[in-house]
Amino acid sequence: MKVGIVGVGAIGGFIGVKLSAVTPVIMLDKVRSEERPLIDEVTDVHGRSYARGELDVVTDVAALARCEVVLVATKSSATSSVAAQLAQVLPPEVPVVSMQNGLRNAGRLRTHLGARGLGGVVGYNVFRDGPRRLVQATEGELYAGTTDGIPGARLRRLAALFRRADERMHLVKDIDAVLAGKLLLNLNNGICAATGLPIVTSIKHRDSRWCFAQAMHEGIRVMKAAGVKSKRATILPSPWIARLLALPDWLVLRVARSLVELSSEARSSTLQDLDRGVPTEIDELNGAIVWLAEKAGVEAPVNQLITEIVHEHERASGAPTFLSPEALRSRVAALV
Repeated sequence: MKVGIVGVGAIGGFIGVKLSAVTPVIMLDKVRSEERPLIDEVTDVHGRSYARGELDVVTDVAALARCEVVLVATKSSATSSVAAQLAQVLPPEVPVVSMQNGLRNAGRLRTHLGARGLGGVVGYNVFRDGPRRLVQATEGELYAGTTDGIPGARLRRLAALFRRADERMHLVKDIDAVLAGKLLLNLNNGICAATGLPIVTSIKHRDSRWCFAQAMHEGIRVMKAAGVKSKRATILPSPWIARLLALPDWLVLRVARSLVELSSEARSSTLQDLDRGVPTEIDELNGAIVWLAEKAGVEAPVNQLITEIVHEHERASGAPTFLSPEALRSRVAALV
């Protein structure tokens, strides 16, 4: 079964290399260059390493017509363009799954691809460790929506391939609720990007952790007002995690270790974008709560502030001036 992957960043590269050990993979990279060499090895959160197998990198989207399923792992800003191109070359029985951040990418796929455009969730963080190696930094699993007929059967085959590759992909009917649950956890992306802190440090520091809790509480309220259901993407439901973040340091860290294994080097995807000087996806993360609030006629001042701070960092000439956790807490506290 040939699997196509659009996007060769951290998530696309990690999934592509793991799958390539058990099935042929074709990856689309329209800007192939020496500055972005092909990944040779990936390491999971348990320290197990996997070498690249049967994996071809192409620059022409037409090459994906040979695939039986396609995963999209580009930045969200490219989703609509990618979907339009895939609609021109893929046979109608090929399902296309978004493995991206945010709530809106599945809808962008469906605009061009119909019911076979599906949402998906990657429940873990990946970071680059050298030019040719990727490392999984947090525990988590994969999720994808379901559909009928040949596309649905191919997704079940894909899930079986992921099991052979030491990954677990859940096929769920309520994928939108899982996406919403993952978004609430992803709100820490903005906290890390505003402060420049790695994920572990942001959780250990009481002030940045408090800001994360406020962003989550606000996100939960906004989703309720907008009629958006969320389903947990981890062992604990998001409201419990939001409350947990307010507990004393020793208790938070003890419970957090039972939820996820975090590498001290792990940086949020938004902070990684700032490190590289490229546009972030903050509008699909904390900005998505602002978008939902506007639709529901309510306010989301905390997530709006965090979104604005990250955009300020994007516009900085040179390295951004990150806020200290104390400074961010002071600004958030003025709103709540």
